[in-house]
Amino acid sequence: MKRQISFVGRIGAIAVAIGLALLLASFIPPNVTSTFTSSESVAPESFQFLGSNSPIGLLLPGNGSFHISFFRTLTSQQELKIDYAANGTLCIYMLEMDYQEVTEKLPSRDLALLQEFVSTNSSVIGLQQEGASGLIDYIPNKYAVNATLAFANPSSDTIHVSYDGNVSSIFASPSKTRTLASWITPVGCLLMLPWLSMWLSQKRKRNKEVAVS
Repeated sequence: MKRQISFVGRIGAIAVAIGLALLLASFIPPNVTSTFTSSESVAPESFQFLGSNSPIGLLLPGNGSFHISFFRTLTSQQELKIDYAANGTLCIYMLEMDYQEVTEKLPSRDLALLQEFVSTNSSVIGLQQEGASGLIDYIPNKYAVNATLAFANPSSDTIHVSYDGNVSSIFASPSKTRTLASWITPVGCLLMLPWLSMWLSQKRKRNKEVAVS
């Protein structure tokens, strides 16, 4: 029985050590690998992309232009952050698809086409939010994904949006790492309790024996 308690206790100690290591790792600051800044106008009831098939700053022609800003492929150890501010509410979608594939699925910039695509292809929507200003913070759940960001304008007026963004290398997703640490550490402590109790009991017993002798 003592061996079993010791074995489980050591597993608990390892779990606590791993949990604390993960917690410390979540505070490792990201290493910014690229930055970009620009401004765009999104026509009424249309959308346009922030993608990555072309050099920074390239505007492609069409009914609403495409602005190319960041890497096409993002990994689970990369974080995309974009601060944006607009004069109206935008709907923002991160499509986990290659830019070329997206343009094949969405040959026009019609908002209804995008909304229909989003409603029937939820598995490729990596992020969805709306607002006139805020922070887009995206870390892929998969090892590597092709990422294309769409800004959609549901209003009847042209919306002007400016943004600053960056791509950073990270050890792991801070929120996920902290969540995992918050589970592992308490479980490890519970596994250690019988072992610690037994160790303290044996220590008190030895102390008494020393005192008697």
